[in-house]
Amino acid sequence: MKLIYALLILLCTATQSVSAQILNLGDEVVVEKIKHSDKQFKLIYIFCNYCQISIERYPKVVQTAQNNKNIEAFFICAQDSSDIVLYTDTCKMKAPMYLINQDRKRKMISFYNPIKATCKYLKKRLGIDTAKMGASDFCILDKDGKIIIQTDWETDNNEYFRLLDECLNRLWNRVDINKENNNTPTRVKKLCLVLSNEVYQKNDCFKKSGATSVRQPRYIKDLT
Repeated sequence: MKLIYALLILLCTATQSVSAQILNLGDEVVVEKIKHSDKQFKLIYIFCNYCQISIERYPKVVQTAQNNKNIEAFFICAQDSSDIVLYTDTCKMKAPMYLINQDRKRKMISFYNPIKATCKYLKKRLGIDTAKMGASDFCILDKDGKIIIQTDWETDNNEYFRLLDECLNRLWNRVDINKENNNTPTRVKKLCLVLSNEVYQKNDCFKKSGATSVRQPRYIKDLT
């Protein structure tokens, strides 16, 4: 079964890639690729090229995710390839952009919203609560598909990149919790153990941040 799945991915990649970064694999293949990722964590990012904040945040998210060996990033877009190819070619970020909802009917006059289409896809196929998510928002899933961190439209830039940088770079990639004489604070070691063992309890590890509904690790804000 795994061999068939791998061959399907290779076939779709070879025949339906519209550029070095843009992939039209089909909705089912994309969601299966996310579910079957062999990485410990999966970052899912909602992309839309006519949303300014999305194109501004995208390169930073790509760079940060690529520097973390434990994460596979999935940049999801419900636009046509012709709408985004100029940006991806100019941006020159070597990260795949996964197109979805490409089988929809096109109309001369359309009120189609690719951001809403992406949110609907993520909710239906992966069970992600996207009610307050928009373009440039991301969530991180563990191996079981449980949400660890999620941003929404209330997350300002400072909080957004703090979550991204401190969670990915400082916790999941660079902290050696088994090293003797490690000066890492106990609170950070505890969170790393929780994440690595995948037995976290939502009420124990997360809390609301001020007026926003962004779930964040309790100990991250103490890192300096």
